[in-house]
Amino acid sequence: MTNRARILCPPVLLSCLLVGCGEVTYNEDVQPLFTASCASSTCHDGDVDDPDLGEELNLTAGASYAAIVGVAAAQAPDLNLVEPGDLQASYLWHKLNDTHENVGGEGECMPYLLCTSMTQKELDTIEDWIADGALEAPE
Repeated sequence: MTNRARILCPPVLLSCLLVGCGEVTYNEDVQPLFTASCASSTCHDGDVDDPDLGEELNLTAGASYAAIVGVAAAQAPDLNLVEPGDLQASYLWHKLNDTHENVGGEGECMPYLLCTSMTQKELDTIEDWIADGALEAPE
């Protein structure tokens, strides 16, 4: 690496570019994923007309954080939907990874369409958010 490259790209910056830096927060990083993949007009949009389709879980912006963090999972009563700092105790994590039946859950994996509408990077973002304490906004 040349001296010019070292000045333009110090190791810390290079590390951030390769693996990311900063806290993952709900409002900035996770909610946009739920808005795109989950809070559609036929799924978790807060419309409770047909609870069998999952509408009782509102994942729309402004309502979703309070609906999932520290809230008991209806399909797996021994778990919360999101347990800050604990992936294994977070039912949402199991639903996204199709391991929900292993922890006493039921129903389909999420997102519903073959569990494939989220990329690995998006799943990693949610994993980091839960593991790092499920922050709503930067502290």
